[in-house]
Amino acid sequence: METPYVFNIQKFSVHDGDGIRTTLFFKGCPLDCMWCHNPESQRYHKELMFFHDKCTVCGACVAHCPNGVNSIVDGKVVMDREKCTGCGACAKACPNAIISIIPEHKRKPVVLCQNKDKGAQTRKACSAGCIGCMKCAKACPKQAITVENNLAYIDQEKCVGCGLCVKACPLGLIRITTPEYPVYTACLNQDGGAQTRKDCSVGCIACGICVKNCPADAVRIENNHAVIDEAKCIACGMCAVKCPRGIILDADGIFTVKA
Repeated sequence: METPYVFNIQKFSVHDGDGIRTTLFFKGCPLDCMWCHNPESQRYHKELMFFHDKCTVCGACVAHCPNGVNSIVDGKVVMDREKCTGCGACAKACPNAIISIIPEHKRKPVVLCQNKDKGAQTRKACSAGCIGCMKCAKACPKQAITVENNLAYIDQEKCVGCGLCVKACPLGLIRITTPEYPVYTACLNQDGGAQTRKDCSVGCIACGICVKNCPADAVRIENNHAVIDEAKCIACGMCAVKCPRGIILDADGIFTVKA
């Protein structure tokens, strides 16, 4: 389960129970309660929050929406959320400030492979290599994934962090990174160093240089490849900088070329 984050704090709340309390609202809340009053909190990507009871039906949101999301039906503003891209034009146009965009969770899916050999060749040499099957690209609702040179690439500008590509990958080669833990090992191969050198030019050879250079003791060699302990990692990027094969990457592109 991915880590949600707080997008609103409501003090002196008297709803949904006895007494007065402070209520925290999470973006990416996994509970999916049937009585939820904030369905905008249940998904990670950008969404509209609209207070219908305060709307004066001025039509500003309708006029300024570039995607035809908003319309006036029977004297009320109706929003087609399936069309909404979270651009924020309606929120800026609303004179009563009753429309807001709940910010997206900065989750970044990354591909744990850099091999560009064709699928058949990859299958023979590595059980944990991208075979360019296109399943992740077909599952992506935002067309943020393409397969180039037999390897899946994710356009982070288009990505909304829905995680459907993670579920679609038959080899489990896509994972989600978060702002707290942007450094990852782009290889899941567990062959020994000698075999990996022979089969793949971009596979982890378990040399241990990353382990020696980590100031937080967060990297270890396990099953012939580097594993980063997120509980210890301080995201300093030293392992990424020192890796001789360039297979430890930084999703933010600060220490290495942006994924």
